Amino acid sequence: MSYPWSPGRSTAPRKAAGKSGRGAIRLILRTARTVFADRGYEVSIEKIARRSGVGMGTIYRHFPSKSALVEHVAVGVMAQASAEIERASEEEPDTWAAFTRVLRHMAQHRSGQMNGISYGWLTTNPDRLAEWAGVPTS
Repeated sequence: MSYPWSPGRSTAPRKAAGKSGRGAIRLILRTARTVFADRGYEVSIEKIARRSGVGMGTIYRHFPSKSALVEHVAVGVMAQASAEIERASEEEPDTWAAFTRVLRHMAQHRSGQMNGISYGWLTTNPDRLAEWAGVPTS
C-alpha cells in the first residue's frame, strides 16, 4: 500500500502464518477501530492489545507501527463507505434515498469518527502532514 504521505514506506500488515494469523489481523483491526473511535488517536497500542486479548508483540508482528495500524483502520472504513455508496446508488430509487441510506450506514458504523483519528495521525508527524499536503520537505 502506498500513499502520498508514505512514499517508499510499506505499511501493509506483515503476513501471518496460518488461519490464526489472519484471524488475529481481523480481530486487531476490528478492536482498533472501536477503541480509536471511543478514545481517539492518542489511545495506546497496549490498550488495543488488552481489549483484543492479544499481546503487543502480536500487534507489532502484523503492523510495524501505530501509524500503520491507523492507516489500515482508516482504509477499511473508507472501503466500507465506498461500497455502501456504490450499493445505495444502484439500489435506491432516487438520490435522496441513496443519500440518507449512506448517512445511516456511516452513523451506524461510526465512520465519521475516523476524521479526528486521521487528523491526530497526520498531525503527530510534521513530515507526514507536509507530504499529505503536497509541501516539499528537505
